[in-house]
Amino acid sequence: MQGFNMGRYVPPEHEGVLSANQASRHAKPHALGARARKLKTEGILTVRFEMPFAVWCGHCQPQHSQLIGQGVRFNAEKRKIGNYYSSPVFAFRMRHVVCGGWIEIQTDPKNTAYVVVSGGQRRTEASADGDAAGDGQATNDSLVNLGAGPLVTPAERDAQRASAFANLEKTIQDRAALERATERIEEMEEASSRHWDDPYARNQALRRSFRVGRKARERTAAADEALQKRLGLGIDLLPESEEDVRRARLVEFGTRPEDERERSQGRDEGRVLAKPLFGDDSKSRAPSVEKSTSSTRASSGKSAKRLKSQVAASKVKQSLVSEIFDNTRLASDPFLEPRGKDVSRSASAPLIPGLKRKRGLVEPPSPAPAVQPAEKAVAVSSILVDYDSE
Repeated sequence: MQGFNMGRYVPPEHEGVLSANQASRHAKPHALGARARKLKTEGILTVRFEMPFAVWCGHCQPQHSQLIGQGVRFNAEKRKIGNYYSSPVFAFRMRHVVCGGWIEIQTDPKNTAYVVVSGGQRRTEASADGDAAGDGQATNDSLVNLGAGPLVTPAERDAQRASAFANLEKTIQDRAALERATERIEEMEEASSRHWDDPYARNQALRRSFRVGRKARERTAAADEALQKRLGLGIDLLPESEEDVRRARLVEFGTRPEDERERSQGRDEGRVLAKPLFGDDSKSRAPSVEKSTSSTRASSGKSAKRLKSQVAASKVKQSLVSEIFDNTRLASDPFLEPRGKDVSRSASAPLIPGLKRKRGLVEPPSPAPAVQPAEKAVAVSSILVDYDSE
């Protein structure tokens, strides 16, 4: 069994000063090793730093000045020296291996660049126009129309600078576009101020116009809701329009071709059966029509001609009277009975799609009696003699 406080060794030099946990942490080395030996005391961490640009060393002799090229790496001491808002500012201090002098470079979060503070000087690179680029400042050549207008290559920019007429035309076009935009903005401001100078009056007018059709809109909404519930629709119904009404009137709901054929056959057979068997029924069918037509002809005279509308009306009247007479005779005449499969089916109850009906029991036809040949019958009758029994 392990005793009390066993396994928690404290060195003699730290006994009474540090606890076991503190002593264990103090004895454990840092994860970065020797690079972080000054991290707790001075806040310095040794990192690998690469030169962002070419630097002239200031510690070397003027006649033997050394140029540290871009991309050369050093073991630099990194430390935090401040903040720019929430961005930290770091300083990198390194030793030049040629002369042993110290060079310090700091970050510039404001300009997103590096600045040589001491021990050297950044080499200035002349641009195509002869301008020198300073520390932490971007050249004009690298930013061509940045964020404004189309991207222009350096060759096109040089050509535009060389052409004075191109500059003049561009300036005139820009001025004309600016004038048009200014006029449009002024018109919009004037319209807005004219409409909303008095917000109370505008609000009152809007509420008045909304109040006019409120009841009608409520009734329409209630009718639409009832229709949705009745038909089980899960979509919003749009208001009725004239085009919808016109399209709905053009729709014709007809019957199936089979039903239409059966009805036409039944009507044709009924009309045939309604006609008399002998003679023409033109005189006996509609005597009243003949009398009326003869009276109208006599009154109008032979020379007078009827209009097309009158002729059409008389034809419609005659056909209606004829159809009524045929239907009446077909219904009242006991000698006219429906025959055939189509007539019986049309006279019975109408067929409903999807509904099955019992079929009538059809008795099988009785077998015909066997007929014996005539010769055999004659032979039997000539040979056999029927005697009465005693």
